[in-house]
Amino acid sequence: MHVGQANHLSLKEILLVCILVMIVSFAYPLGNRKMMGICVDRLDAYQRVLGMT
Repeated sequence: MHVGQANHLSLKEILLVCILVMIVSFAYPLGNRKMMGICVDRLDAYQRVLGMT
């Protein structure tokens, strides 16, 4: 994001984005581990990422 556009964000929007990023930073690794356990060696890393989306 450009600094000029950041001036238009409210504190509520900034906090919402920070909370969502924190949730995703925990959810993605947990989901990746779950997919690795379920798929074992049938899927490669690219296919696992597509499966999680």
